[in-house]
Amino acid sequence: MNGPERRRWLRRFDEPEHARSRVIVLPHAGGSASYYRELSRALRGAGVECLAVQYPGRQDRFGEEMASTIEAYGDRIAEALSGWDDKPALLLGHSMGALIAYDMLQRHGSGLGFIDGFVASAHPPPRSGSSHESMSEERVRDYLRRLGGLDEKLLDDPAVMEIVLPAMKNDLEAVLAYRRTAPAKLDMPITAVVGLQDPHVQAEAAAGWEDWTRDSFELVSLPGGHFYFADAPEELCGVLLRAARRRKPAAAAGQPPGTVREYSTRRGLEL
Repeated sequence: MNGPERRRWLRRFDEPEHARSRVIVLPHAGGSASYYRELSRALRGAGVECLAVQYPGRQDRFGEEMASTIEAYGDRIAEALSGWDDKPALLLGHSMGALIAYDMLQRHGSGLGFIDGFVASAHPPPRSGSSHESMSEERVRDYLRRLGGLDEKLLDDPAVMEIVLPAMKNDLEAVLAYRRTAPAKLDMPITAVVGLQDPHVQAEAAAGWEDWTRDSFELVSLPGGHFYFADAPEELCGVLLRAARRRKPAAAAGQPPGTVREYSTRRGLEL
């Protein structure tokens, strides 16, 4: 993937000086990188760099063809992240992003050895059954109303919905179609995070991520709904910093216990 194409996929809003680690964010269905700007700012205050993925089919990528499956998203994002091995990274997937993150790590993990921790936010682990049903516009609107995060007036604005609905419909259908018949476990710690008032994901369901790792697991519940971090990004920032301390650097690269992983000494790719 060349430089201009990589810049379409990855966004960096704040770059702290002398950052020794980074968080890579995979957004929710219909979401964009800019939604995580405040989280990036909170991480910057803690000396951690944040990269947020910008999916095609929204904002400045509105005219581009969308990835229609979770696997297709994972393939392209793994390609975009190739070469970002100058420092260890924690992967945060929110809602749909959690499925993309898991799938990418499971299928492309050998080429992403610099990622040594996974935070699954506001989504249960993959289901054993899939659905290829189409999402009507009304079903998408109902889903958005239940989740919150979008002003009710905007949901009834045809001009806004003309922009929002295509990406939401595409992404929700990708989530419904994705399945795994049995847990394929990751060799890194997993942290699952849920909002206490989330109408879509309860703690009991998120606790199922424990079966998807050979390493340690932690379940965290924070005040708020599906987008619990929107008004308090510092709380999620604290969870991410704690998850980073639980890393096992050798494990994700498939190295023997006790191995110290080496990272590239170059500054990193430019965006």
